[in-house]
Amino acid sequence: MSVSVPRRPLRILCLHGYLQSAEVFEGKSKQLRKWFGKNNLAELVYLNAPHVGIPIVNDDKESEDDKSSVEQYGWYTFKLEERAAGKWRGVESGLEYIYDFMKSEGPFDGVLGFSQGATIAAVICAQQQLKLAPADVPALKFAIMFSGIKSFYHTHVPLFSNKIELPSFHAFGQKDTWITPDLSQELADCFNHPIVHAHPQGHVVPSKSEAKGLLIKFLEQFHTPVNQ
Repeated sequence: MSVSVPRRPLRILCLHGYLQSAEVFEGKSKQLRKWFGKNNLAELVYLNAPHVGIPIVNDDKESEDDKSSVEQYGWYTFKLEERAAGKWRGVESGLEYIYDFMKSEGPFDGVLGFSQGATIAAVICAQQQLKLAPADVPALKFAIMFSGIKSFYHTHVPLFSNKIELPSFHAFGQKDTWITPDLSQELADCFNHPIVHAHPQGHVVPSKSEAKGLLIKFLEQFHTPVNQ
């Protein structure tokens, strides 16, 4: 008869998209919490971004601009006409804010980001690999990125000169018109041996059964018994 070995849930830091909040992202990722809550797989810890977002206009009804939310934040901010030029505001202070949280509330086994949160998550992965992140912040074991892009902020471009070795899982919607699939694939290509899942939805957190199986399989490899 097999004996069940106690294990602690993996702790995953969750970074929301632009013009969202920790509360909004918690609601949008409720299916993930349901999946990960079974068998003590993972605990999701949501952090609210420090900057008040600048409203943008976009025709995609599934964009990360959640008009139902009163409080809308970003890890950095931008005006829509300046976005492509990389004229982002508050990038460094946004990263410092995340690192401070990781230091005070960690350690975290992994990071999970949606859209702008995925972009910042990838920057953190690259900075840790290059030892450019604060030394007193414990290293991550894995990263999960939904509908992200590779950061083209001027100080971030060199971070992606070499492949990131951290194990990573990437998912994006084939119908996403806000961050198109090719942009999310470009981010995945920054990692060595990424697991990539293209789902049939839009700019959303994946919620179908295929994504469930892939995510659970990905996370299971990082579990250790509670006494280790």
